Amino acid sequence: MQLKSNMDYMQNDDYGQADSIEHYGNNAFHYSGLAEWYITACMGYLLVEAFFYKFIEQAIKSRAYWFMNLTPWNTWPSVMWFFTFGLLFGVFIFMSKKKGLVPIRGKALFFLLWIVILFGAFHGKVAGYPIWLGTFRQTILPSAIVFWVVILVQSIRYEIILSRFIIISLPFAVINVFYGINFFAGGAIISKDSLFGASWYGSYVLILAYLAVFARMIAGKKNAWIAMIILFCGIMAPLQKPVMVTFVFANVLLLFLAFKVRKSGGDIRIGKTFIIIIILLIVGMIGGSIIFGLGNDTASRFLIERFLKGGEGGKDLSGGRLEMWVRCLRIWTKNPVFGTGLGRRLYGTGESGIPFALPIHNLLIQILMETGLIGFLTLILAVGGWLRRSFKTLTWETRSDRLWPRLAIITWIVTILFTTLYGEALTIMPLAFIFWMMLAFECASHSQMIQWYQMPENSLDEVS
Repeated sequence: MQLKSNMDYMQNDDYGQADSIEHYGNNAFHYSGLAEWYITACMGYLLVEAFFYKFIEQAIKSRAYWFMNLTPWNTWPSVMWFFTFGLLFGVFIFMSKKKGLVPIRGKALFFLLWIVILFGAFHGKVAGYPIWLGTFRQTILPSAIVFWVVILVQSIRYEIILSRFIIISLPFAVINVFYGINFFAGGAIISKDSLFGASWYGSYVLILAYLAVFARMIAGKKNAWIAMIILFCGIMAPLQKPVMVTFVFANVLLLFLAFKVRKSGGDIRIGKTFIIIIILLIVGMIGGSIIFGLGNDTASRFLIERFLKGGEGGKDLSGGRLEMWVRCLRIWTKNPVFGTGLGRRLYGTGESGIPFALPIHNLLIQILMETGLIGFLTLILAVGGWLRRSFKTLTWETRSDRLWPRLAIITWIVTILFTTLYGEALTIMPLAFIFWMMLAFECASHSQMIQWYQMPENSLDEVS
């Protein structure tokens, strides 16, 4: 059976049997320009929210602008964006393309997540703890967008979306460079609560744009050296400790996955990969000499304070995290099977004497403490199965226009999961939204690959 029109160039690809490609592949290439621009706008807006997080957070709490009175529970404007236009858009595309949509694998992961959270909330309520509204806002609300995003993304070209996002990210990277130089040069320090007070949360989103440029170049696409250097400097210039650790992990993981794909026959340019690494090392040394040469060793003292807590002995270099984790594990041992339930919080006292809830800074320990072994093992097995399927189908990609977007997206998803071992990235609403959006992208991508390859279902796929 011969494929027609815009699918002719796929005849020589090892995508599986022709029947499956004709039914699903042709439909997948009926792109919607409106859907592409909508997704691009969503990602750009989330970058703005993350970048100016402190300013927007203060505006939301004070209800400073009329449009912030339209959302309940002090939720972010992005909630309106995603749960009005996006939901209706997804329903429209679902109704117009219902017969051609690829069956999505991994939906059970989201249902299991909700079940675990609702179980923890019920258990916590029975134990006498207040239902924790923050868990609903930070987990269930953002994850709900997956069910319409997976429909929407089947009408878009990922390479177009990420290429546009790279361009959108460049001005924010420049602002980050300015912010870092201004800070370390001893100039007027910009308040984080002001409009131009760049929050380090935005740097997490810049890492996604950087990974997209990196993956695009090593997959043999058009060079974008200037964009890569600008994003690299924008991420590194402020010398933010959690961002630097995350950035190193992201680079290592991207290279690991790239070599794994090449080993399986993917089109990864090894020579260009090493050239990129060398160029970035040179840029890092030049940029570092500039930053550390500013303002009477301000940068050096800043790093010592952030990483070594002033370099004095006896200080907890984890910033209190280890003590918090030990306390949580002790609480968990009192009910290891079911946990404490949602709503149990540990409190500290600030300088003003007002108690406040302490962040746990480790999602795995928090899940274990609140939902016990039942919730912990359920989510670990489901997430592990989902990641296994994503990594496996990534090695099947033979077309670079699908390979490099997936390589960047999978790397960023795993990187954000890595940050939850020492931070609270997924409790930040714009980061949570874009995380679940990228997860929906990947769900649709590997579901298409499985369908095109006509792979039989197995028990792991059913679970995850």
